[in-house]
Amino acid sequence: MRTHKLTTIAVVGSALLFVTGCSTGGPVAAPTQTANETPSAVSTPTETSDPTPTEAAPPVEEAIAPTCENIVSADVLAEMQGFGWIPTLEPWVLPGDVEAGILCTWDLTSPPAPADSASRYGWAALTPGEEAQVIAALGEDAALIREEVDGDLRFVSPDGPNTDAEGFGYTFIFSGGNVRYSITKADALTVIDPQ
Repeated sequence: MRTHKLTTIAVVGSALLFVTGCSTGGPVAAPTQTANETPSAVSTPTETSDPTPTEAAPPVEEAIAPTCENIVSADVLAEMQGFGWIPTLEPWVLPGDVEAGILCTWDLTSPPAPADSASRYGWAALTPGEEAQVIAALGEDAALIREEVDGDLRFVSPDGPNTDAEGFGYTFIFSGGNVRYSITKADALTVIDPQ
């Protein structure tokens, strides 16, 4: 019987030793909860990610407003200013009754320059609908020569009160949603997008 008692004591002692070894050695505090926390059986770590650089959107290019000085090439501008010409900004109604852009007449303001010494330059950004309307109106004028050069559409007058060295008069050039104009073909080729 003595063996049986020793075995029972050994088993109970081992069990007590096992339970005691699992404790932290002191009283265990119950988890606390703050007012903003919701009770949770299991605490899960929050996922943190390394901040990744975001690509900045490309800057939006703002359109430059057209002026009489910035729609003609620098050499033409210098030449007209050298003559003492001053620009007069006028409303521009294109063929097809489309009001858009600017039309500038360069001449002397006092005394008035003779009509054949003034020069006119026009520039406008057009919507596809406006462009179609202007082109349709110009297309009805059988006297105009229609040309397509390097992706540009041109309507050129073969004569007129003002002509260039090649004998061409007023000209409209359509390019990239814009229309450029002057009283001669050579002058129309010097009209640029506003810069």
